[in-house]
Amino acid sequence: MNVGKVQGTKMLDLFRYLVESKKILSLQVIGTRFECLTFVTEFKENSKQSHIIINLPSDFGKAVENLKVLELSFNFNGPDNVEYLFTTKGGTYKNQELKVPLPDYIKRLQRRKNFRLLTPKGTQMNFQSKNLKGTFDLINISLGGTYCVLELKGLPISKRPILKVKQPIFNISIVFPGQQSAEKRDIHIKKAEVVRVEPDKKSFRHKYAFEFKYIDKDEKQKLIESIYRLQREYLQRR
Repeated sequence: MNVGKVQGTKMLDLFRYLVESKKILSLQVIGTRFECLTFVTEFKENSKQSHIIINLPSDFGKAVENLKVLELSFNFNGPDNVEYLFTTKGGTYKNQELKVPLPDYIKRLQRRKNFRLLTPKGTQMNFQSKNLKGTFDLINISLGGTYCVLELKGLPISKRPILKVKQPIFNISIVFPGQQSAEKRDIHIKKAEVVRVEPDKKSFRHKYAFEFKYIDKDEKQKLIESIYRLQREYLQRR
């Protein structure tokens, strides 16, 4: 993976782009399990310290109340459709604003061209693999794949993951909550492959990252439309 650093004027231009485009960012609070989507509302430059204003996510205060210092990680897709990542340390929040200092630089990651979007609760992915059929609860989705948790209902509890890295799954259907079967909006994918497995020793609900391998053109368009719809709905809620 090639990693580049964006600094100086180019970095400032990126923050202006985030404000003007209302680009969605994925925010993680380091040291907690809190993760959400948000966006930059303002970019302020001054002689002492420049900073950015983030739309304050719901339940943010509760998630950070025991932290001595705010340490946040952000990632987003840039205008070149490449993923960018930066971290900040410190900052304040009140009302609907989260104020954080500018980072020293932004990392430009060339490994992924598909931005991850958190999925609403209840989004599921049904699959088949040889003699095994099951369902995943989706955590996030992109045009290139999904990140999800295996639902154990009807499956044996095991300390070992049921699927392995590089193992394919077939006959996949992704269903978003609130959709009726008559709408024919389920997204069908012919084949996906496990690229990462994260075990959970307490619940044995392993987390899996999948890469889509084969998807028809019409289904790919439905996936694109669904992701755009999720982005619009998120911004409307904010």
